[in-house]
Amino acid sequence: MSVSRGLDSANAECVHQKNMASLMGKYKVIAAEKYGGGLTSKEEAERQFGAVMVTLASNAVSVGGNKTIVDPNYRVSCEPVLEQGEVVPRGQRHSNFYGFATERKVIAVLQVQDPRDEDPTPYYEFELVTVNGEYEMWYMSDGWLYQMQRVR
Repeated sequence: MSVSRGLDSANAECVHQKNMASLMGKYKVIAAEKYGGGLTSKEEAERQFGAVMVTLASNAVSVGGNKTIVDPNYRVSCEPVLEQGEVVPRGQRHSNFYGFATERKVIAVLQVQDPRDEDPTPYYEFELVTVNGEYEMWYMSDGWLYQMQRVR
């Protein structure tokens, strides 16, 4: 399934107005696309399909088998898409850098920080994207872009 399927023009405006409480919940993987090198095989990535990968709650966030952050700080930032030719530092690259949903004018990013961590860099970052009228959360990990929908 292509990541650019049915991308809504609503992505031109950031979803920062969206109520944070409405983002809370469990997110299952609906698709995965390879974007770079990593140790995760195609078979391992595909085993995630249909499984809950991310759980966001006011008191904790968990991502697969990774670190669970207790009492996380959440923030939605609206990041402009850089012009072609601008240099993007490695830690600031989003999925559009790798050719996904390049028609967006703004990238909405949910940043998650551990309040006990003194490093100002978010521990997790998720892109918030509207596809066919539904919000998706995208997560880049180990060379894979995972697309997730909220479990209702």
